[in-house]
Amino acid sequence: MLAPDTPISLDQVADQLERLLLLYEEAQKANMLLQAQLDEANQTNNSLRSRLSAARTRIDGLINQLHPTNTSSANAQPNSELPIKPPSDLP
Repeated sequence: MLAPDTPISLDQVADQLERLLLLYEEAQKANMLLQAQLDEANQTNNSLRSRLSAARTRIDGLINQLHPTNTSSANAQPNSELPIKPPSDLP
């Protein structure tokens, strides 16, 4: 780096400006790539949230089948089989 008293030539200013412009362009490209990665990660996250919600719904349905709310099943035999349907929309 130059001392504060040393005059800077136009060529030196042009070189520094050119380096700054290159750094700016590289930063823009990196930002675009990172934004694309972020968008992809957000899409994956949304998909996983949707699948989680569907799985929770299926599990809640299975739990409801195991613990029916009507009173007649409360008096059922302990060895009686509960009607359990396999989920039809498994991937």
